[in-house]
Amino acid sequence: MKKYRRIKQSPWLYLSVKLPMMGVFLMLVVIPALQVAVDFTIIPPKYHGFVTGTLMAVLSYVGKLIYQPELHKGADDE
Repeated sequence: MKKYRRIKQSPWLYLSVKLPMMGVFLMLVVIPALQVAVDFTIIPPKYHGFVTGTLMAVLSYVGKLIYQPELHKGADDE
């Protein structure tokens, strides 16, 4: 039976965990806001996919801009 190594620190200390969780909560607000914008024709329905796709691309780009040095050191560097 294989024993797993326990994590010594809380995973919530890493941006790689925090940023996706913040993104999820942001999307809980953004997606309904986009739907309301389409329903009230603030954004025409034919542009809804474009706006959503562009927003996702921008959010992923912003997430990649933040340098996280703790992700670049190996497990043996401890």
